[in-house]
Amino acid sequence: MLLPLLALALAAPATAAAAQDSQAADVTCVAVLGAIVNTVPEAQRPGVLAGTMYYVGRIDGREPGFDLQKAILATLPSDEAGLNAFVKQHTPRCGSQLQDNAKRLASVGNAVQARAKTGGAAPKGR
Repeated sequence: MLLPLLALALAAPATAAAAQDSQAADVTCVAVLGAIVNTVPEAQRPGVLAGTMYYVGRIDGREPGFDLQKAILATLPSDEAGLNAFVKQHTPRCGSQLQDNAKRLASVGNAVQARAKTGGAAPKGR
């Protein structure tokens, strides 16, 4: 009985640290997307805004009422050169995550369409 409780107690700080790291990473992506939304071509803005909402949803899901403005201001460099370097550093990770999710959603859409074409039978695979 003591061993499972000890394992749980030891895992809790690691889990909390991982959640905190995820929260910081998601705040970074919101900051990056906010910094670039007005610099991308008009046709790409809806995608940037959708990506922003994705990360905000993750943040809110972890911690409703989280002070996003405070976190973003603490995360972003205050000077233009620092901001540009920050965006350049973090855009690949944030963009890659969004592209991975877009692929997952496309796969779901394909499965739904395939099922509709077969008259409701579930397609094989995921």
